[in-house]
Amino acid sequence: MPESLKRPAPMVVPPFDAESPIETRGATDAARAVEALRAVAPGAELRRLEHLFVGRLVWDGQAVSDVGVPTPLAFHVIGSGVSRLTPDGLWVEWEADEELYLEGVPVAERRSHWTLGWDSSRHEYVAAEATSSGRMEWFHGEFRHGVLTLEAEATLPARTRVVLDFTDPRAVRIRRERALDRHEWATLESVACTRLGSPSCVATDDPLLPW
Repeated sequence: MPESLKRPAPMVVPPFDAESPIETRGATDAARAVEALRAVAPGAELRRLEHLFVGRLVWDGQAVSDVGVPTPLAFHVIGSGVSRLTPDGLWVEWEADEELYLEGVPVAERRSHWTLGWDSSRHEYVAAEATSSGRMEWFHGEFRHGVLTLEAEATLPARTRVVLDFTDPRAVRIRRERALDRHEWATLESVACTRLGSPSCVATDDPLLPW
């Protein structure tokens, strides 16, 4: 019979030995793998975002077409956004719509979908933005003194960041900035937001609030 048609010999599995270093290491690795798959409860970092961000915002402000060009176009921006928690309570989803006006004439509409939250493995805030222009960017950042700063990953030589200023929870300010190479940050968009409804962070026992 050709060798290729012969049935392979059955595999011999050695008996389990709980005292064996190999078995002990395998059991530990399996426990760690299972632990990594278990759902986690929202922490104080996510609750802070929930207090400050979940709800409806409307905004008004200015934007420019780009930085680093001789004569960038200046737009008037009007927008609104609704944010809510995901069913597991671990992430904030934010849907934003904007209209851009040039000299009083509407010229463009743009939409974006954000997912924001606290990455427990990286111990930092993370976000992803998907836009109606067919682009997606990933951000990471930190929260200091009422300001959440998210910087886009892997965008050199042009760097992008989004700054959400919650210093006054009733009047949130949002800026999108860009820096070419290692130059100073320049503002691409700056809007002042009005919250529809009272922010829940005004009265809370969250240990992270106030900052």
